Amino acid sequence: MKARYQFRFYPTDQQQKLLAQLFGCVRVVWNDALAICKQSVSVRGASRREAGERTLQIFIGYQIVRLDKGVR
Repeated sequence: MKARYQFRFYPTDQQQKLLAQLFGCVRVVWNDALAICKQSVSVRGASRREAGERTLQIFIGYQIVRLDKGVR
């Protein structure tokens, strides 16, 4: 049996600011990933799966570089 929960939270002003920043960053990453996928499909003629795998490789590499530099 699957349970379903509904809840609501009321963030403080600081939490609202942090959530807005987080979702802004997520939007940027999503848009960058989408652009890479579209470019892979149009330029290289890659399938959607290949484009998705390539995008994942790029972003994993990006995170490793950021962690090596101590940036978070």
